[in-house]
Parts: sequence; C-alpha cells; structure tokens
Amino acid sequence: MRERVYDIVYSVLEDGKKSDERFHDEIEGVDSERIAAIKRLSYGTIEYAVMLGAIIEQYTQKPIQKLDSDVRICLLMAFYEILFADSIPGYATANEIVELAAKKCIKNREKKKSYINANIRTFLRDIENGVDVFEKLNQNERLSMPIDLWNMLNSAYGKKTAAKVAGAFLEKKGEVTLHIDSSRISVSDYITKLESCTNGLSIEKGRYFDEAVIIRGATDIKSLPGYDAGEFYIQDESSMLPVAVSGIRSGNTVVDVCGAPGGKSVHALMRLAGTGFVSVRDVSDDKLARIKENLSRYPYENYECKVFDGRKVDEKWTEKADVVLLDVPCSGVGILRRKPELKFRCMENAKELIPIQREIAAASVKMLKPGGVMIYSTCTINPDENDKNVDYLIESFGLIPESLDEYLPAGLTNSQTKTGRLLVLPGLMEMDGFFVARLRKPG
Repeated sequence: MRERVYDIVYSVLEDGKKSDERFHDEIEGVDSERIAAIKRLSYGTIEYAVMLGAIIEQYTQKPIQKLDSDVRICLLMAFYEILFADSIPGYATANEIVELAAKKCIKNREKKKSYINANIRTFLRDIENGVDVFEKLNQNERLSMPIDLWNMLNSAYGKKTAAKVAGAFLEKKGEVTLHIDSSRISVSDYITKLESCTNGLSIEKGRYFDEAVIIRGATDIKSLPGYDAGEFYIQDESSMLPVAVSGIRSGNTVVDVCGAPGGKSVHALMRLAGTGFVSVRDVSDDKLARIKENLSRYPYENYECKVFDGRKVDEKWTEKADVVLLDVPCSGVGILRRKPELKFRCMENAKELIPIQREIAAASVKMLKPGGVMIYSTCTINPDENDKNVDYLIESFGLIPESLDEYLPAGLTNSQTKTGRLLVLPGLMEMDGFFVARLRKPG
C-alpha cells in the first residue's frame, strides 16, 4: 500500500501531476478498504506538505528542498502518519517507511535508509515525550499554506478571514453533491430511491439549492441509482451558481465557452428542457471527449460539441447567443480541498492565466446578442482573476452589471450580489470557493 502512496505523492509533488488522475491510476484492482487508506494517506501528505516540511526541517537542520526527492517523500509520508494517522502505531510507520526507502532509494540506498530512520526515530521519540513540534511554526505553516498564497489571502481578506479560509481547505467532509435533474425526477423521489437502494449512505438535502442532494459514504458514484439514466450530475453547489444566475429560459441560445467537463452545459440543458440550443466547446480533443462522455448520459439532443480555442473570435457565432457562460481557466484556489496540489502553483499560474482569461473574455463578448447576458465565473478566490477581470469587461466593452438577487436563494444574497457579483469563501460558506458575475451587453 505504501508503495502506491509513495508513487502518488512523488508524482504530484515532484513531477507536477494531478492528484485525482494519479490516485485513480494507482487504485485499479484494489479493494475498497485499501482504496480508502491510500486516498487518506496520499492526499493527507500532499495537503499537509507545507506544515510537514517545516517540522522536518527542525530535525534535518536544512531546507527540505535541499534533500534528495526520494528522502523528502519518505520523510513527508512518515511524519504525516505519525501526526495524523492514529490507527497506525508509530513504530510500524518507522519500520515500514525504512523498508519503503530500501525499494525507492536507488543511489546511496544504505546511507539514505540510515538517515531516514534516524530522523523518524528522533521525531517519534519527541512526539511520545510530548514535545510541541508545532510551537516554532509560522501561521501559514500551521495551516499548511505556501507563503505566496497566504500573503494573497491576507492582503485580500485580512488575517482572520484568511485563517478561516485556509483552515477550511484542510477540512475533509467526504461529501459528494448530486445535482438532480428535477425535470425528470423530483428530489424527494430521488432521495427515496437512494434510501431504498443503498446501505450506509448519509443523505441530506442541499444547503442552498433545492435540486442538490449531499451524500457521504459512497464508494462508487457510478453504482448509484439513476447514474446511467442521467437523473443526476456530480456538481458542487458553488458550480451551480453560473446557470442559476444566468436567467436561462425556454428557447434561449447558450454558449458554454470553456465547457469541460460539461457540468454547466448539463445544467443549461436542464433549464432549457428540450428547447433552445447549447453550443459547448473547449480547447482540445481530450477535453471534448470528457464533455461528450458526460452529456451522453442525458436525453437532451439540442446541443453541439466542438473543439474551439476560446481566445479566438468565432465569426459564425457573432451576436447569436442569448447567454454566454464564461467559466475561464483559473488558478483554482477555491477548490484546494479537492485538488490540494494546486496550492503549490496557483499564484504563479494566476500570473500566466490572467492575460488568457481576458483574451477569452474579449472574444466571447462578440458572441452576445445586444441585450444578451454574460456570466463570468471562476473556481478561484484571487481578486486579480475575479473582480479585476470583471472591471476590465465593464470598462472595455461597456457591459452592464446586473443584480443577482432575484436568482439566488436568500442565504446567498448580500450587498455585493446587488452589484452583480458573488464571492464564495470556504470557511464562511459551506461550498467550494467560487466567484460569479452577471453582465449584460447594451442594446
């Protein structure tokens, strides 16, 4: 099991791979109990890597990035298990991580094994003796938050709110949100079906949207009743916001500019209920394949899928769209709880993405009919990718912000939503981090 954990953690932290993809690669043919353990240990090590690194440096007396990568990963895994995996005895962790090092450390194997063993044993002894290994940590290290991301959160929201947000990213609720297609089955009927077909599943209604159902304890989403029939779509409540505030109605023509994996298009098709049309597109064949796979489970036929670079102007669609859904590629700061590896690259990625976001926005405006609505959204909480880009759209193209209040449940309206924008901060709201704005083209 630990070899699989090591391979996931190494490929994510050292090679920049995606945690969800690597996790699914490693669990093929593994029983459900071991799958849960692999996920807990691998994701936990990645999430707490900043904190763990700062603690490890107290023992190695050198920056963790100066260690060889194989040594670094072994120590991160060991320190995580000792601190957070209560069901695993410390001595077992020490023994088995040293055995793991014997397999994974190629060069200077014996020296590295001895070094890893000495540091783990010293750390374990301190823990058993009640030494406070957190005492010397800075606040960003306690919250396992890279300093550049921590500085952004502090600057944007203040230290108290930044701490709540960072803490929320470390919470693990094990939730999955199902977006029920209420045009095909009522939420109450679906819950009844779910209760009759599954055991040990925790079920509750959505916190904000009536068509949401939140479940815990599901090991295989595809085995849930109604999956193949397209009675629901996996979608966090925050990701329901763009279509919810769009005002899409019967007969509308909708363009989903950066459509993968297809959730917003599915939601739009639900709203259209067989009328109108959705053009969903994204930049690559791989992304389009994901969209097609997801949309294929639903009975709707009033859509097209196309590979298209959103930075380019689609002349065939000039002034044809009633609604443009513009969920631009972003740094993903809002979804660190689901994709913890993003925290290590998100601020650098944001600098590269902002010009691209504006290019896509500028090209997308041209598809709007006079009087049409653009919904700008991201799954980040970085103001440079959110408010500043909306300001750019208003100033550059004369788009007019419109209140979101008539489209939102009462629990989400505030002074900001009256101005046409909504920011969801984890730790303050029970959703993934998200931003959405509603803008109308004059005419």
